[in-house]
Formats: sequence, C-alpha cells, structure tokens
Amino acid sequence: MTLPIDEIVVTDIAGDTARVRVTNPAHKEALLRNGFIEQDDGLTAPLDSTDARIRVLAKLIQLGALFSAGPGWSPAELAQYYREQGFIEGPFKVIAWTSPGYCQVTDR
Repeated sequence: MTLPIDEIVVTDIAGDTARVRVTNPAHKEALLRNGFIEQDDGLTAPLDSTDARIRVLAKLIQLGALFSAGPGWSPAELAQYYREQGFIEGPFKVIAWTSPGYCQVTDR
C-alpha cells in the first residue's frame, strides 16, 4: 500500500486499538500529543470504550484523516456508522485503493 503524501491514513479502528499511518511529521506530532504512540510502522491509540473510540474518530476527522474503505467494519464504514448514530458530525474523507499504487479519495 503506497500512502498519499502528507496524509493520515486510518487503517483500523474497529478493534481495541486505532491504527494509523502518517507521512507528515506535523501530523505525527499532533497525533502523539493526542495519546497515540509509535508502534511498528505507524501510530496506535487504545480504544477501551465506545467513548474512547468516538473521541479518537472525532480527532481524526478534525485532523483531516483518510479513512480506509474495504469489506466489513472498515474504518470508513465504522465512521459512517457512528455518524448515522449521531455520535460524530460532518463530512470525512475516505480512501480506497483502486489498483496497486493508485487510490481514490472521496468525501462522505
């Protein structure tokens, strides 16, 4: 997966840990200030409750993160679900890989 330049890409938020990849040092610092920690090739934040998940989702949307699309409870589908339930508001960005090295970003 080739990441777009200067973006935060949410790769998982359905489990007990949010996982993001970043290419911009300023975005990385903002996430570290908001409770994310460096792990493997990205950043993670614990999601020990629904409230924690909603807080992380709202912060990622505020930072302009791209939520990965895919089957099942992808980050994009989970963000959509929480918006439909009224827990988060406003548009968010979705990233979908259309072929190796190519992606499409849309607003939802």
